[in-house]
Amino acid sequence: MKRRRNSQAIPEEIQELLHSGDIDYINQGLFFAEEMEIDGDIVIKWFFKQKILPRAISHKYTHLQRKTFILLFENYPNSQYFQDGNNFINWMIKQKILPKVMDFRATTAEKYIFLSFLENYPNATHFQSVEELNLSGMDLEYIPDEIGNLKNLEWLILDENNLTELPDSIGNLKNLEVLSLYDSNLTELPDSIGNLKKLEMLNLENNDLRELPYSIGKIRWLEWLDLSGNNLTELPDSIEKLKKLEVLDLSGNNLSDKEKQRIKKLFPKTIIDF
Repeated sequence: MKRRRNSQAIPEEIQELLHSGDIDYINQGLFFAEEMEIDGDIVIKWFFKQKILPRAISHKYTHLQRKTFILLFENYPNSQYFQDGNNFINWMIKQKILPKVMDFRATTAEKYIFLSFLENYPNATHFQSVEELNLSGMDLEYIPDEIGNLKNLEWLILDENNLTELPDSIGNLKNLEVLSLYDSNLTELPDSIGNLKKLEMLNLENNDLRELPYSIGKIRWLEWLDLSGNNLTELPDSIEKLKKLEVLDLSGNNLSDKEKQRIKKLFPKTIIDF
């Protein structure tokens, strides 16, 4: 096993990159420091000592300081400075770097910080209180399995990403009422989607779905289902179990006239758009 270098081991050329004032150069410097196996605590301490990053992080942080702090957390999540997940998260909220509610007002930087925390501290008590989460417009290619730890989540907005699929753990969100995945490049849904028994609104508009899992019929409280702009040719027979469905949007799909007639008969009182 290779040993980490000691406190005097940050070469001048790396120090110049870290002190450059340019986030790309700082990122490059952190990469070189990692390659040389310089201890993360030493790197972070150096930032404090050089006064590039103040110890007392506050809402007065500059844009560069915020980005630098996020890079440090992403590169050294196991540093002693980030070890106590609960205290660290509560401190971040108190210092207004991370909002209490991750809704539509959350910035992209705050969303990335939240995801980093979720992956590194999945059992932190803070996540048990999260009821709304908006991760839209982030070009995410995956949602971490740890999303299933948000047991009290009621709203989950994942619009405008590049997901293609969802983790099976999405089915652990037993209190979820609203799930929106507009324009997120989904090609399939996990069977576990049927575990979302409290779901009332499901937005799957503008994806690349060719079929729905049979388990979708288990979402008995579903009232609003938007499947417009996909590549569906038919709906599973289990869809008839959605007795509370009030609105069903199927426009922009490849349904045959015969399939449309079948769906109309299944939902005579539902507002349907083909």
